[in-house]
Amino acid sequence: MEEAIASFWKAVKINPKSTDAYTNLGNALAIQGKAEEALAAFRNAIAISPTFDAYNNLGILLQSLGRTGEAEESFRKAAELKKDK
Repeated sequence: MEEAIASFWKAVKINPKSTDAYTNLGNALAIQGKAEEALAAFRNAIAISPTFDAYNNLGILLQSLGRTGEAEESFRKAAELKKDK
């Protein structure tokens, strides 16, 4: 998993405007238990371009951390994006 994280960091450095790179980085960091870093990666992805995946994954992580109010808001935004497609 460390190799994946290193690869995603490299992708972010090559293209710092890549929502996918930040979202994938967030997922890998979350799997490693690096919650704060994962939250930051998901929020970076959302700041670049709000997507269903970034908001949904952020919500899942927030929920796992017991931050249900924030998770609910993130899921709501994900649902709005999904509905717009």
